[in-house]
Amino acid sequence: MKFTLEDKKKIIELGKQGIGYRTIAKEFGVQHSTIRRMLSKYELHGIDGIMHPIKNRKYTAEFKLEVINRAYQGEPKSSLSFEYNLPGECTIISWMKKYEELGYNGLEGKQGRPRGRPKIMTKEEKKNTPLTNEEREELIRLRKEKEYLEMENEVLKKLDALVKERLKRQEKKK
Repeated sequence: MKFTLEDKKKIIELGKQGIGYRTIAKEFGVQHSTIRRMLSKYELHGIDGIMHPIKNRKYTAEFKLEVINRAYQGEPKSSLSFEYNLPGECTIISWMKKYEELGYNGLEGKQGRPRGRPKIMTKEEKKNTPLTNEEREELIRLRKEKEYLEMENEVLKKLDALVKERLKRQEKKK
C-alpha cells in the first residue's frame, strides 16, 4: 500500500501521541513493522525520510565507498540503507558488486555509457549531404525500375479483370 503525504503525517501525529504501532497499523490496514519503520525513519531523517524516494538520485563515489566499507565490516545492509535513507539493500549490493568487479572506478558512474535509449541517427547523419554521381545514377535507375514495375502491376490487374470477366460470361452461357 502506498501512503499519501496526509496519511504519513497522520501516522506521525498518532506516533507522537504515544499510540502503539499495532493500533496504528490496524487503522491503516498494514503490518506494524511498516509503521515502526516509517516512524523510525521520521525520527532519524525528519520529513525527508518518509517522502517518496527521489528517483535517479546521484551518490558520490566516496559516499558509496563509505557505505560499502561499513557493510564489509559486518553491519547489516538493511540498517545501512535505513541509516543513509537509501531506497533499499539492493542499492548497496549493486555497489558492492561493481566495487568487486571494477574497483573504485566502478563506483564513479556508468563508465562513459550514456543513459537512456540510444539515438537512431546522429545530427551529422540527419544533415542532407549532396549525392555522389554514383548515388544519383542509382536513384534514377531505381525510379525508372519502380515506374516500370508499377505499370506492369497495372497491366496484370487489368489482365486479371479481363480473365475474370470472360469466365463470368462463359458461366452465364452454360
